[in-house]
Amino acid sequence: MLNGNENSNEFLEMLEDYLPAEKTGGKNQRVVGTINSIERNFVYLDVPGQRTVVRVRAEELADYQVGDQVEVVLVGLLEADDDQEVLIASRKRIDLEDNWKHIEDSYENKTVLSGKIVKKIKGGYIVEASLYQGFLPNSLSEINEKDGETMVGKNIDVIVKDIKQDNRDKRSKKLHSPKKTLL
Repeated sequence: MLNGNENSNEFLEMLEDYLPAEKTGGKNQRVVGTINSIERNFVYLDVPGQRTVVRVRAEELADYQVGDQVEVVLVGLLEADDDQEVLIASRKRIDLEDNWKHIEDSYENKTVLSGKIVKKIKGGYIVEASLYQGFLPNSLSEINEKDGETMVGKNIDVIVKDIKQDNRDKRSKKLHSPKKTLL
C-alpha cells in the first residue's frame, strides 16, 4: 500500500498528463479552438496544445457552426461518465469581460449605450445593456409611469451614472442608468 506522499506524487503526475500543457490547471486561461461537434446541450472544441476535449454550453455558442474558430476561457476540469476528462470552458465570460469595458467607458466618458427594459419594478426599471443589468429610477427616466408596463421589452439609450461593486462577488456590478432617449 502506498503512503500519502507517494499517492500525492502519483496523482500529480497523472493530473499533469491530462491538464493543459501551457499552464497546469489552465483555469481562467483564454484559448482558441475549432468546433468539432455540436450536441443539444454542449459544443466540443479541439484546442491545439490541449490533451483533452474542451466543452462549452451550447447556448453560449448558438451562432457558431462546426469548423468555426472561437475564443473561450477555461474554467475547470470534469471527469465524464466514460472516464474521459473534459475541460470546461466559457464564451460568456469573455463576452462579459469585453462588455464591461463598454460599461466603464459609458461611465467615464458619458457615452450612450443601447439597452433594453427587462422589467418594471417599484421605483423604476431593470435595464440590460451590454449583458449587464442596471437600475433606471423613475426620477431619471422620461417614461410616463402610466406607460411603464408597456415599455418592458423596448429598447432605450442609457448613460451609466454610477457603478457599485458588490464586495461579496467582484464580478457582480450594479448600474444606475439614466435614460437619454427612446429608440
